[in-house]
Amino acid sequence: MTTSPTVFQFAQGALGLLPRWRPLARALRDLALARPGDRGGVADFLEATAARHPHTDALRTPEGSITYGDFNREANRLAHALRKRGIVHGDRVAISMANGIPLLRTVAALVKVGAVPALLGEGLRAEGLRHALATIGPRLVMHDRSDQDFPRSEWEVFGPGSWEQVEGEPATYPRRTEAVRLGDAAFLVFTSGTTGLPKASIMSHLRWLKAARVFGGACLNLGPGDVVYAPLPLSHNQALTVGWGGALVHGATFAT
Repeated sequence: MTTSPTVFQFAQGALGLLPRWRPLARALRDLALARPGDRGGVADFLEATAARHPHTDALRTPEGSITYGDFNREANRLAHALRKRGIVHGDRVAISMANGIPLLRTVAALVKVGAVPALLGEGLRAEGLRHALATIGPRLVMHDRSDQDFPRSEWEVFGPGSWEQVEGEPATYPRRTEAVRLGDAAFLVFTSGTTGLPKASIMSHLRWLKAARVFGGACLNLGPGDVVYAPLPLSHNQALTVGWGGALVHGATFAT
């Protein structure tokens, strides 16, 4: 025999759901107020999280970990070096790197100067790679592997050992040549190309923020002390946006 819950029991259950509704309400409020023309982007969220949680691990990999404070400073130094190379707002930069701290540091540095990282999957070779590069039209190609055959005659390429030490660069947020807005492109992410040549998907700062808020805040209620593990390559939005974005915006740790 079953009995219906009493009003008191129903109220107890409803109150127990409040902790879950709060992050959802915050996420929906932030997303409702965000507009494509608003200033801000991925880099600003990194700066804010690093200021709030400087000693929290930002990233954990098999090679080691790094705190938000150190990660942000390293990204700023690399951003200043990129500016000296002539990389400015709106420039597209192709990245072909294995998952790890150097890849995300490069991504963070590029968005700090307003550039658009285009992430190339490690599986892209030959025709697929040439097609992706032609689609991007990158100002610069950055990679960490010696086995990649990039057409150097068309694009400036920097591989392992090409970058000078950036320790002498300022650790402060670099001034941009133009304001970044939420509607601007943040990343270019390529499809897998299973039914043809890979296609570039534009991820705006606003779309990235929406995914990060919904998955990291409303769905998972992430915060400092939580760890998000994403096994997929960072050239996939599941890892780059849902995983890293959800962790970054809410001060959690991203593991890859």
